[in-house]
Amino acid sequence: MTFIAAEGRIADAVAVMRADQNRVPYSEAVLAYFLARNGQREEALRILESLLDHQRNRNGNAYPVAVAYTGLRDFDAALHWLDLAIEDRSAKESIMEPLFAELRLQPGFRRLAQRLGIQDYD
Repeated sequence: MTFIAAEGRIADAVAVMRADQNRVPYSEAVLAYFLARNGQREEALRILESLLDHQRNRNGNAYPVAVAYTGLRDFDAALHWLDLAIEDRSAKESIMEPLFAELRLQPGFRRLAQRLGIQDYD
């Protein structure tokens, strides 16, 4: 999906994600990410709320919440949830995936990368 979006075809990425009948929290988060980037913020926020409910009820896997917040460009919240994802071990080198390109530019990201042993990512 990220390769489709990288070509500027975010609406196509949304369509591909919607067609996935076996969505798990991560794929829901990616759908929320692309919806937000496609201007469909309200729907992205509804998915985010569902991810937050899922995370509260299962007490773990904060990574999908960080992905959704990143799509919404709420970088402070995304960094907070990535911090939690490192704690619950749902994030590893996956923080280097293309979805987090803008987040890597934010203050605070370097500290999280270093916690995971990622020293040089510029």
